[in-house]
Amino acid sequence: MGRLLRLLFLGGLIAAAWTYLRKLLADQERPLPQVSDIRQTVEGAARTAASSVSSGGNGTADLSKAELYREAQKLDVEGRSKMSKDELADAVARARRGGGS
Repeated sequence: MGRLLRLLFLGGLIAAAWTYLRKLLADQERPLPQVSDIRQTVEGAARTAASSVSSGGNGTADLSKAELYREAQKLDVEGRSKMSKDELADAVARARRGGGS
């Protein structure tokens, strides 16, 4: 009997916590991120960290050309639209170190 009461009590706590959480989330003005967005962010961070280790710290070894281009845009690298993947990787690495574009 005691075990059943504990389970019912815990079930009630979980239900109350879930209701409270849903209310908090409903009060937010912006929509919650989708699971795919979170997965892309985590995978991108992991890829950047892994490439940073494998490339001696410049963080560009395993990035695709599109990812390098987006990073070059963020870093405002000049001439990025005409660069090859290797040139983009070098330019991004220089810009990250503060060496300009």
